Amino acid sequence: MSPTIQYQQPDSLIWQLLYDKHSDILVAELRNETNREVSYTALKLNEASILWEGMQPEETWWVGAAAAIRDTLFLYEYDEESQLPTIKSTSAYSLNTGQPLWTKEGYAFEYPTSNGVVVRSNSEQKVLDFQTGKELTDQPETLSPTQQYMPEEPTCYQQDNEHFQTLERFLLQKAQAAPYQAVWYHELDNCLVLAFSERTEEAVRLRLMVFSLNGELLYQDTLDEATKEVASSPFITIDNHLIYIKNKQKLICLPLKGI
Repeated sequence: MSPTIQYQQPDSLIWQLLYDKHSDILVAELRNETNREVSYTALKLNEASILWEGMQPEETWWVGAAAAIRDTLFLYEYDEESQLPTIKSTSAYSLNTGQPLWTKEGYAFEYPTSNGVVVRSNSEQKVLDFQTGKELTDQPETLSPTQQYMPEEPTCYQQDNEHFQTLERFLLQKAQAAPYQAVWYHELDNCLVLAFSERTEEAVRLRLMVFSLNGELLYQDTLDEATKEVASSPFITIDNHLIYIKNKQKLICLPLKGI
């Protein structure tokens, strides 16, 4: 087993990932905290190719990704002058090219529907066309939110959970590894994926392993040599791809189909 995608930008942290199932495009939001710059990169997951990279919106720091759906990436811009978090505008970009499509000043992204995207300004809602940003005649209250594709995430078992103890015995037997504090577990049709913290003499590190259903170790990697805490899932799976971020900077995609 070997990764089909390994991507990083120097001095940038991968802040979040978004996936549009319709176009099979994975978007990474990267933040360079030294230069206070945000950029975006889009990858075709099943083709293991980079569509475009390093796209920077006009606002280079007070910006974040809201959603990736229907071939469109939605970004919101914060008002840096406001004392409270206030969204200044919503912008749409083509997922296929990274080019800007439209911006709606004064409105925040709310949710996508089958007809268009709903945005809000205070108590006022509008429905905008995905590609053009043109206001549609649909009334927001008559449209149901479109269910966005959600990557599969593992289940976390803490040290005092009986399932942790079962997985601890499994890891000791199959990989001579001793988990500490927590194990993240996800079972697919053809393999098991586990991430776990492990105490070393110097620090607590975060490791990842893939096993066959028979318990054979197929793949392993260290996600973080010195982790303090794991704020979210250390990996996700999308369409038989294992996706994780190594050392907070490198995006890695590992195909699981056919192993």
